[in-house]
Amino acid sequence: MRTWYLSLVFVFTLISPLLAFAQSSDAGQKLIREARDNYGEERLNLYLQAFKFGVGQGKDYLNAAYDLIQADRAAEAPEYLQKAADKGSIDTEWLIKDETFSALRESAEFRSCFEKIKANREAFLAKIASLRKQKIENVVPYQKDFKWGFLNKSSFKPLTEAIFDEASFNSEYWYGVFEGQIVYIYPDSISIESNEQLVYAMDIPDFGHTPYIDVRDWAEVKGFEVDKWGNLTNLSSSISISKIGKTSKTYKDSRDQSKIKYYLRTNPFKYGDAWYAIVSVGEKYGVMHQNGTIYAKAPLVYQNLKRIDFVENPLFYYEDSNGNRGFIDMEGKKYFHQQFDRLVEKILFEYDKLQLTTLKNQYRVIDMKTMTWLTPPVPFVITNYERIEIPSKSGEKTFLYYFLCEENGQEFYMDNKGVKYLPK
Repeated sequence: MRTWYLSLVFVFTLISPLLAFAQSSDAGQKLIREARDNYGEERLNLYLQAFKFGVGQGKDYLNAAYDLIQADRAAEAPEYLQKAADKGSIDTEWLIKDETFSALRESAEFRSCFEKIKANREAFLAKIASLRKQKIENVVPYQKDFKWGFLNKSSFKPLTEAIFDEASFNSEYWYGVFEGQIVYIYPDSISIESNEQLVYAMDIPDFGHTPYIDVRDWAEVKGFEVDKWGNLTNLSSSISISKIGKTSKTYKDSRDQSKIKYYLRTNPFKYGDAWYAIVSVGEKYGVMHQNGTIYAKAPLVYQNLKRIDFVENPLFYYEDSNGNRGFIDMEGKKYFHQQFDRLVEKILFEYDKLQLTTLKNQYRVIDMKTMTWLTPPVPFVITNYERIEIPSKSGEKTFLYYFLCEENGQEFYMDNKGVKYLPK
C-alpha cells in the first residue's frame, strides 16, 4: 500500500509543473487575444500582463512598443522593439512610415532592431520565393503543427515551410498571414501589407425596431396582392403575415386572429406570370397561389418547406411526414430525395450556388447550378472552400474547387474528387 502511495506522489510531482505551465500559457494566450481586440492604453496593459507568461508574437511586442510611445513612455519602447525583432517581426514598413516611431529612429537601439527586423524580412522572402515559379492551379495550402504552408499538388511535397498563421488562395494569388501581416504572393511579385492601427467604428445602438404593418383597412381579397417588386399590398382576412421571418415579432398583425386559417411563411416570389408564397396550416406546409388556392404541385403535405433563395428558379427544401428530406421545384420534380439528413447553412457557399449537406455524419457538397453532387461523401467536417479558375483555350470558364476540412484537430484542403492534400 505504501509503495502504491509513494508512486502516486512521484507521478504527481512530475506532472504538476507541466499542468501549471499549461494553465499559465492558456492565461497568457487569453490576454494576448484580448489585447489584439483592443487599442491604446487598454491594449498596452493587457500586453504587459500577457508578456509575463512568456507568450506573444513579434507583432504583439511591436504593438506594445508603439503603445508605449503613444503613452509617453518612449524610454521603455526599445526593449519591446528588440523582443519584436527576436520573435521574428518583419514589419519594416510600419517602422519607416509611422511618425510615432520617429521619436526613436535616431537611437542606436532603434537602428539595431530595425536591421534585425529587415534581416527577418529578407529571410522570410527567401523562404517563400519558390512559390513565384509555380502556377496557381498547381499549389495547395497544407497545415502542420497548427501552422500553414504550401505544397505541390502533384507531388504533395512542401514548397514552403509551415510558417503562416493562416493561408488561402484564389485564381490570382496565394494569401498568408505571417506575424500579423497579410502576404499576397503573385506568380510575378510579393506584396506585404504593413501592420496598421485599427480605426474602430462608433457603436450604433440597437433600439429593437420592429416593422409594423397595419392590415386592418385592406380590402378583402381571396388571396394576396403584390406590387411589381413583390411587396404585399392587399391580403385576405384568412391569411396572417405574423410568421414571416425568423420570429413572430418580425411583423405585427392587428386583425382578429380567430379568423386566420393560413400563415404566410415567406415573402411572395414570382414564377411565370403569377406570385406565390409558402404558407402553413397547423403543422403542414405548402405553396399558395396569389389567388388564394393551394398550388397542386406543392400541396399542404410537408412538415417543413423552405425556399432556397440563392438559386434563380424557385426551389424548396422539404421534409415530408416520414422524415425524408430533399428539394422540390415548382414543377413538382424532386431532387436528392432521402440522400441527406441535414442542410448545413454556409453563406459563403451560396456565392457559388453550393449546398453543404450531411448524411449519417458524412459531409457532401451539392452543385445547385446543375443539381448534381460535387464531392463524394467524406467522414470529416467541411468548413469552407476556395475556387480556382483554370485558363481555357476555348474561352469557357473552368473551375477547380478546394474544400477546407477538419479531422481530429487537423485542417487540410480536399479537392472535389475527395483527394486530401497533406504533405509527404
